[in-house]
Amino acid sequence: MAHQKRTSPFAVPYLPGEDSASERAFDIEAGYLPVRKPVDGGTEPQDDAHLYFMLHRAMYPQARRKLVFWLNGGPGCSSFDGALLELGALRIQRNGSLALARPGYAWNEYADVVYVDQPVGTGFSYVSNHAYAKTLEQVAKEFVYFLHEFVRAYPAYMNETDVYLAGESLYVARVDDACANDTRWYAVRGNTFRTLHMSCSRIRRTRMEQLQMLWQPWEEEKKRGRCQQHMRKEAVEQCRRRHHHRPFC
Repeated sequence: MAHQKRTSPFAVPYLPGEDSASERAFDIEAGYLPVRKPVDGGTEPQDDAHLYFMLHRAMYPQARRKLVFWLNGGPGCSSFDGALLELGALRIQRNGSLALARPGYAWNEYADVVYVDQPVGTGFSYVSNHAYAKTLEQVAKEFVYFLHEFVRAYPAYMNETDVYLAGESLYVARVDDACANDTRWYAVRGNTFRTLHMSCSRIRRTRMEQLQMLWQPWEEEKKRGRCQQHMRKEAVEQCRRRHHHRPFC
């Protein structure tokens, strides 16, 4: 049975280079939400500050919703890095097209995943008057504001949802602390909040282990015994080429 697309003002029917959009078993939604209060009784946020988000719905929704917010670090790294190169269900190919990730490699198989370009000025997010966030405290405060705006836009997440904050490098710890001190967020009925902080320096392993984890073809070569310590010259060169084309954190 074909996947039934939901209607939403944020709906994205397809992405550039996504030739197999009709085969995609999940919905994508994207848009902008304000991260600062309106000024002078108006409706637009101060300095026109907005964060851009992209929501990948779960392929296999669970009875109790799971919602993951993903932040790349930097500072200033777009979360499209995570969406299209690391944990998303669509991956950039060598020819520039997008292809579905292999089963078991996408985080949105059982959870809704929200990729956020933050702070303002990162990726597709924007702000006027060069009014960028100047401290980590301000970055965290504005992300909490974004969370409240997100729940307003998606009220279904206000009840019985397991919420996860995940990301690499900078920001996650400060944002987590700000969320922990925000009583309005924890007043959301039946919700839980958890944090997963992934630091490249903490998870760094041997290069062989990294390649095995991050790139399926390397793992298959290893299973065939072609990437062991005593290998033929041509196998060594093959492994080196794959090493060269797969960047590390």
